[in-house]
Amino acid sequence: MPVFNRNGEVIGVITETPDPEGDYDKFGYGVAIPMEYIEQLENEYDRKITFMDDINCV
Repeated sequence: MPVFNRNGEVIGVITETPDPEGDYDKFGYGVAIPMEYIEQLENEYDRKITFMDDINCV
């Protein structure tokens, strides 16, 4: 899920983090990954990162 600033720009992405058993938090907690970090990873690995909603995956 994207995080927007007041100008409507995407500044981060919210993601859930699994516990050691691989289950996701049942309370809905997650972490926000700043776009600067995502862009840094794209540049470092020379790859484009794309996000998808796993709810719609079959």
